Amino acid sequence: MAKIISSTLILSLSFIMLFASYRMYKQGVNIDLHQTTKIKGQISSAGVAYRTAGRAHRIPVFAFTLDDLSQRLGVYQPSRNYTTLSNQLTIGDTVIVYYRPRLNDAIDIDVYQIEKNGHVVVDYASYSHNHAMASFWIAALGLLLLLYGIYQLFKKPSVLKIK
Repeated sequence: MAKIISSTLILSLSFIMLFASYRMYKQGVNIDLHQTTKIKGQISSAGVAYRTAGRAHRIPVFAFTLDDLSQRLGVYQPSRNYTTLSNQLTIGDTVIVYYRPRLNDAIDIDVYQIEKNGHVVVDYASYSHNHAMASFWIAALGLLLLLYGIYQLFKKPSVLKIK
């Protein structure tokens, strides 16, 4: 009975991971920027801030607000080095931002691309690449868990031999 419960939990977790991977890929990779929300505005605040993920996990992001938008936007970079962005995007700059609105987030990090003076400052290709890699690794782990769960479910119990 315990074997069935543990296998069911492992298999459930693997399906959740596979679904999350699919959803992440679908929402973040191969997006047509012309189909996304686009806003042009002047940066009214900018700098490194911390986005809370879960109860205690704080992730540094480059956060900024635009004068025409109440939502705070942010850019996450896996390197966590925001020096270049801090130098390129300053208060008073006029930018065009392509993003997916998420009003329930304190800092919306679904910013696909940022353009300033006709030049791309934050490229969608890096966002897409980060989401594709994260999706790949979550899917790989989900598949490993799926295989382990199936193995656990069908393996024969070992018998202890006492001499």
